Amino acid sequence: MAYKRHLAMHEAVFEAGWQYQKLRKEHRNKIGAIHRLYTLTREALHNLLELTQNLLAQGKSTEQVLEVIMPE
Repeated sequence: MAYKRHLAMHEAVFEAGWQYQKLRKEHRNKIGAIHRLYTLTREALHNLLELTQNLLAQGKSTEQVLEVIMPE
């Protein structure tokens, strides 16, 4: 009986460790995806700001800049 409890304990510890590893991996994947999304968003915003800056430097009005960014 004690041996069965001992095996059950080892199995429970192993299962808990497996679940921990699985959860840790899922967490890393989520954080990685969030970081990639943040990086892509930041890059897109940077490009948009550069375009806006260049258009304004060329003397374009805000309406003209808006039309370039979001045509009707």
